[in-house]
Formats: sequence, C-alpha cells, structure tokens
Amino acid sequence: MRKIQQKQIFDTLEIIKESQISQNYADCQNGALALCDFIENITKTGTKTVNLLEKYCELLFNANNGNIGETALQLHFNSIVKSAQDELQPKSLEIAFISHMSAMSDTMETIYKAAKADSNCDAYWIPVPYYEVAPTGEITEKLFEPLDNYSDDFELVDWQTYNLEMRQPDVIFHCNLYNENARSYVIHSNFSRATLRKFTNLLIYVPYFAQDSLLDSPESMTLDYQSHKIIVPSQKAQQEYIFANQQLMAASNVEHFEQDISNPNRFVVLGSPKYDKVLISKREQFALPTEWLNIIQNKKIILYNTTLQSMGENTDTDYFMKINIVLSFFAENNDVILWWRPHPLAENHIKGVGSYYFDIYKKIVDLYKTSAYGIFDESPNLHRAIACADGYYGDKNSLLHLYAASGKPLILQKVTFDNRKSDNSQNIDNLKNVFFHKMPQTTLESLFHHENENLQLNDLYNFVLHGDYTQADILAQQKATIKIFGLPLNDLSGNLIYDYVKTEILGK
Repeated sequence: MRKIQQKQIFDTLEIIKESQISQNYADCQNGALALCDFIENITKTGTKTVNLLEKYCELLFNANNGNIGETALQLHFNSIVKSAQDELQPKSLEIAFISHMSAMSDTMETIYKAAKADSNCDAYWIPVPYYEVAPTGEITEKLFEPLDNYSDDFELVDWQTYNLEMRQPDVIFHCNLYNENARSYVIHSNFSRATLRKFTNLLIYVPYFAQDSLLDSPESMTLDYQSHKIIVPSQKAQQEYIFANQQLMAASNVEHFEQDISNPNRFVVLGSPKYDKVLISKREQFALPTEWLNIIQNKKIILYNTTLQSMGENTDTDYFMKINIVLSFFAENNDVILWWRPHPLAENHIKGVGSYYFDIYKKIVDLYKTSAYGIFDESPNLHRAIACADGYYGDKNSLLHLYAASGKPLILQKVTFDNRKSDNSQNIDNLKNVFFHKMPQTTLESLFHHENENLQLNDLYNFVLHGDYTQADILAQQKATIKIFGLPLNDLSGNLIYDYVKTEILGK
C-alpha cells in the first residue's frame, strides 16, 4: 500500500463519518462498500478492516430501522478507524524519474537502480521532450531523444501514457536545472518543475553539475523554488546553495514562494550519483566501435577535454593553436592514443562566434579525423571516456571533477603554454609522487595539477606509458579524492538517496 492510498482510505472514512453524523446512512453504506473494494484491490488478501466495514453495513441497516442507537454505530466506526490505522500502513512507494537528455541519465541512474532493486517500490524512468530556445527567447524546435540513446539498464516508460495527475507518485526526481524562462531549452510544460510539484509531495532536484563548488559553474545557481529538496554532494556545496538561494530569492521577481527556498533542511548532503557512475564503471563494460579498436589496439589512452568556458577565457586563435599543438604532439608520438572529447556544444558555439573561426575549427577536426591517429568522441557517453582513459589532459569542468574521482593521473592544460618551447621532462619516479601523493591531500589544488614549465603534457604521456604504478595506487588516490570532495566513503550515493526518500515517505 502506498501513502497516497492510505490517505484516500482515511479521506473516505472522514466522508463516511460526516454522512453518519447527518444520518445519511445510504451514503455511508455506499462509501463503506466502495472502500471494501478499494482495500481488497490493494491488499489482495482479507483484512480485519474490510470485515469491520462489512459488519458496519449491517449496523447501518439496523440503525436505519431504529434497532440500534447512534452511540453503538459510532463505537463500531471508531473500531474501523483504529483497525485501518493499525493494519493499513504504507509499505510501498512509487517514484518517477523525469529525464530529458540521455547524457544526463547518470545524474539519477544509481537512485533508479536502488529503487528498482526494492520489491516494494515501483520505479518509472520517463524520457520527456524539450524545446530549444532561440537567443530572442522564442521557443523553437521540439526535441525528443531517440530512446536507444539510453542503455538497457533503463526500463523506459512512454511520457504520453504515464498520467502524473492520476498516479500521484510519492517522489519525483528530476535533473532539470532551468525553469520556464530558460535561455537555452525548456522542458515540455507537462513536466516543468511547477507542474511536477502539483502531483507529488516530494519533488527532488539532483544537480547535473559535478563541481565541488558552485562558483565553478555560475549557471548551476539558477533559482529553483519549486523542488521540495535538492541533493547536494558535500557540506561545502550545501552552504553555497543556501547562500545562492538567499541571494537569488532577494533579487527575484517571484512574489510568492511556496516554501523557504534557503532553508538548510532543503539541501540534503548525500553525495552525487554522477560520482557513483565513475566508481562502478569498468572499461570492459563498454563496447567500442571497430574503427576505434583498430586505432587503440593495446595502447594506453589520454583523454583530452576541451570546453566552452576555456574557449571564452582565451582568444580563439590562442585556443585553436593550443589544440593544434596537442594534436601534433600525439601525431608524432603514437605509443599513447589521444581520445579527444570536445564539449558537445563546441561546434555550435564556435559557429556563433563567426564563420572565420568556425572554418579554422572545422579544418582542425576534419584533419584529425582523417589522420586516424586518435579518437574523436562526440557521443553523450562521457563515462565510457573516463573508464577507458589512463590519464586526463585538458580544461576544467564537470568532466575533470568526475575524472579526478577515478584516481587516475591528470593535468590541467594551460592554453598559453607552448609545449614545443620546453624540453623539460620530469623523472618518472618523481611523477609518481606528483600524481599519487605521498603528502597529505586536503584541497582540490592538491588534486588538480596545472601545466607549467615543470609539469607538461609529455610528462603525463611518459608516466602513463612507463610509470611504475598499480591499481592499488589508483584506488588509494580515488579514496583520497572522494574524501576531499566530501562524498560518501562507504556506500553509493544512489543507495543513500533512495534510503532517504523511502524514510521520508514511509518512516523508519
């Protein structure tokens, strides 16, 4: 029995009580019989409450004929209420997961899997459409991802057949950052946050961003005043969310909030399922295209991540030059394979900057693809890249934070640094002390190694190729990273989040 079904039972009993007070016994009997059917349909077994309701119908007949008084009828009715309170306790729940992009499915995936593993929970993964928003603010193309973009781990439910208003799920999870006034895209109105809130008592936002600090992603501070709860990865993130919501609420034009959106209890520190995905993903789980396998063979891999933010912080010519330098390095040194993963919106972004820069970028990409000495990854599956790579080089964004949690070596590129002008190269043993610290690690800066004269791309290349490190070194680094991020150490965040909502709905 779900909590909402329990509520419907007691709401019906209250209506029967009012009819009894007005001595409208026919309505009492109709309500009691309907309630018997409702309870039996849920429990599938005989219950004391149904037996008492059937007896109540007999008493109603006698009361109507004047054979018993109102006091006897009321005493029996009270026994029905007590029986319902004792035996008709909610033991199951229904959860809806609203997903508009398969690339964001990792945000809620381990919560969904924990829910699916519980026989007392009905979990529904519902891909929904969304609309692009033009720079003018006009809603343009309606988009709906092909369902085969989702892995077989998800049992997909048709958004047009799942009736939110009728089903009233106990919990709804979503990862939709933007509200109805968003500048890039908006969710179909049937699944906007405002709409979802109407049909559940627990709407939960799980942030897509993986940064340790909101300051790394100002867009993640978009005001969300509809969700009842927001899952945050760490105590630090919780404090930043509280402060950001205080500021945004003060500056917002929204005149009425249904809740105190900066209440500390609204921001629940339970980690992030995105990091779960990093921790549980293994290289062998991912099937690679044949042409990629032909390039990789049995060689080590360095993931190269380029981002829109870094493009914006540097001149386009500097950024394109840096990309060319990196690609040229791997064209000349092919004992380690480059896995280049540009930001999914890179091409559209550069196209918006101007045709001159777009032509430059397109030539770089086309030459890299035809040269076939590396991988060009345009897929939404970033966890495949993280699992397959032996090292990370590139810009700072969510992908960097996720990769850091893998425990594998990484270097943040400096766009204005020209590797070709430096012959410095560190000793391999020294590099092990850099990437797998022997010193105490307490800050992100101790994890994120910035490119400089003494630590360069060729150092990462040589260490990945020749470094004397083991899986135990990687796991120790992984544990230190998780601790710095403030993430759960002993369980997956998805399990903790599911346990939390189950307790919220059903009690301990």
